[in-house]
Amino acid sequence: MSYLGLHRHQVKLSRHSTKWRALGEQAVAELIALCGQPALHVEHAGSTSVADLDAKRILDLVVGLEDVCRFDNLRSTLVSAHYIYRGFQHGGIGHLFVRESAPGVRTIRAHGVPYPSTDWNEYVCFRDLLKAKKIVKRDYPKLKLASATRFSLDRKAYTASKHEFIQGVLRTMTDCYQAD
Repeated sequence: MSYLGLHRHQVKLSRHSTKWRALGEQAVAELIALCGQPALHVEHAGSTSVADLDAKRILDLVVGLEDVCRFDNLRSTLVSAHYIYRGFQHGGIGHLFVRESAPGVRTIRAHGVPYPSTDWNEYVCFRDLLKAKKIVKRDYPKLKLASATRFSLDRKAYTASKHEFIQGVLRTMTDCYQAD
């Protein structure tokens, strides 16, 4: 995955790589094969999944569990597959698992959330809106670039700086936003 990897605190956007889609599909298939649960849903949902969108060189996957009682199984399976469990993260991020290519160099972030849930829908819906709505795809990259410049060594601040925009977009698309 040489097309992937960014130090855990760094925020640096790269030009979209056509390799990201295939790497995302590979990571999704690997998670499904590892977990082997019929109640597991996995999507490549981050900016690397959107054609022509500059992004951090990290795949963001959302992992949905229909039965949250199976979370301990998910955690032990992913940890044994060299994911690092970073705990529950507030703000809709869910249970965060990261894979690194070297110490501190992240290549994959997997967000464990209940399925169905508002958190699941927000990840998938925002990705789909980026792909389908020109105004969102026009405005979001500008915000990302400004935020990456301002918060180049503070990933949490970078993420927080995009939250209001994302929530505003999701609120305007209520048919996509509502949990089942």
